[in-house]
Amino acid sequence: MLIGLETCQRYLRDLKQVPPTMIFLAPKGAGKSILIEGFAKARGLRVELIGNKIDDIRELIENSIALAKPTLFHIKEGDELTTGAMNALLKVAEEPPKNCHIAIEIRNYDNVIPTIKSRATTITLDNYKYTELIDFAKMQGITNSDTLQELCCVAETPGQVLHLNQIGFDDCMEYANKVVTNILKVSTGNAFNIPNKITFQEEEDKIDVEIFLKIFLRLSKRHLKDNVEVISKFILYTTQALNSLQQKGVIKPLIFDIWILNIRKLRGL
Repeated sequence: MLIGLETCQRYLRDLKQVPPTMIFLAPKGAGKSILIEGFAKARGLRVELIGNKIDDIRELIENSIALAKPTLFHIKEGDELTTGAMNALLKVAEEPPKNCHIAIEIRNYDNVIPTIKSRATTITLDNYKYTELIDFAKMQGITNSDTLQELCCVAETPGQVLHLNQIGFDDCMEYANKVVTNILKVSTGNAFNIPNKITFQEEEDKIDVEIFLKIFLRLSKRHLKDNVEVISKFILYTTQALNSLQQKGVIKPLIFDIWILNIRKLRGL
């Protein structure tokens, strides 16, 4: 189900022609796939899902020749396209065959090479309003007012609301609170196995690493508000980790380990 995104949906409705190449830019869980599918259906486009490896792009190029019906090639994990795959995709973007359209889902615009950016129409999805997320959370059966407020301050998108509700938001808060209050006290950097409840991929029963860091940052500001030196470093290291996690090809567990080491350096301050 798609909620919000009024400006983006209006823009897509008003397009006189379907652009040959489109970048749909938004955070994880914003509804990019649902939006693209709805747009394709409204425009009578056949949809073909495409992977992000160079062989997938070569297959796209081969299938784009002499298309009988208008077709939208949908690349969901666009941030993971290698430079080689993007360069291959550029051949289609520069000289799009008849009836060929491409939609690429992107979370971080820096992961797109400039030549693709210059030849694509970028559709930036609206940021979700706090009230929209509250209403969506209520639809998921969340009724506790404190939980609603906290959850919708952490989540940026409906998909993140669903993820946090599925794994238990109150449990997430309790766990993150334990980490905040103990990470500078325990004798070893991983004494209470911080990563055990965190996922670096798509495990449904664990906390997404980026969401965990956002919760950690939110709780840190409460607990350490009187320690300016420590909280400023917490903010710096956590923000750096969040930015790094959105870069293409990074090793997420390594980024997380570096974050733990940086935080642990602050013991005694």
